[in-house]
Amino acid sequence: MDLLRLEIERKRKAAALEPSGGQQQAKRQKVYKTRKELEEERLAEEQRQREQELQAQQQQQQQQQQEQQAQHLPREAEGLASSTGSDTADGSSSAAQARTTLPVDEVKRRLRAFDEVVTFFGESDLDRERRYAAAAGQCQQQQQ
Repeated sequence: MDLLRLEIERKRKAAALEPSGGQQQAKRQKVYKTRKELEEERLAEEQRQREQELQAQQQQQQQQQQEQQAQHLPREAEGLASSTGSDTADGSSSAAQARTTLPVDEVKRRLRAFDEVVTFFGESDLDRERRYAAAAGQCQQQQQ
């Protein structure tokens, strides 16, 4: 019995001195968490997910704003380039006309006054307004 007891004590001491010996015992033990700890971990995970979603939304909004600004810059450049050109018949620059758009209903009303088709198939509001401007220009030329 004494030999057996000495052998067990020797193995315990050897296991305690080895760095892997203590870790093996920790692996065998189950780690139980309290309900509070589990709830805190769950809330922390939800908070991380919300922050990631918020960051993704902010990045999408920034990209959309940059795209919109990129779309507006060429239009403004065209407006500036055309304003340096010749003026139209009524003396105002075409860039000023491009910047001041009429409401859709007003353009339709004015096209009706010129006995023009109000809307062509697939025509955008901008196309309709350009067509109105061309019709108004023709009318002014005929009056002169």
